[in-house]
Amino acid sequence: MDFKNSPDIVFSVKDLENAVSFFKIFCDLEAVKKDDYYAVKTEHYNMFLVEGDEFRTLIEFYVNDLDVAMQLCLAADCEVIRWNERDHWLKHPEGFAFHLEQRK
Repeated sequence: MDFKNSPDIVFSVKDLENAVSFFKIFCDLEAVKKDDYYAVKTEHYNMFLVEGDEFRTLIEFYVNDLDVAMQLCLAADCEVIRWNERDHWLKHPEGFAFHLEQRK
């Protein structure tokens, strides 16, 4: 199974507009509104701001076989946060959250 780190980090925040303001005002970063989240591009990675409290910070991994990766995660007692056909959001028993996306 091939896990590769992604340049994406997701922050779940309680007040989306307040978080966007912080990155715009204090960090001088542009935040672009997407469907129900904001994308913030930096020089080395991409940040995504979503509203909610399912997790706080989520890192992303690209995998070559999502089904196999999911089975490995479930065997390690990871909890499914969100699931759809092309990607999965999980939480490790130690508390950190991560996103799996299939990329060949």
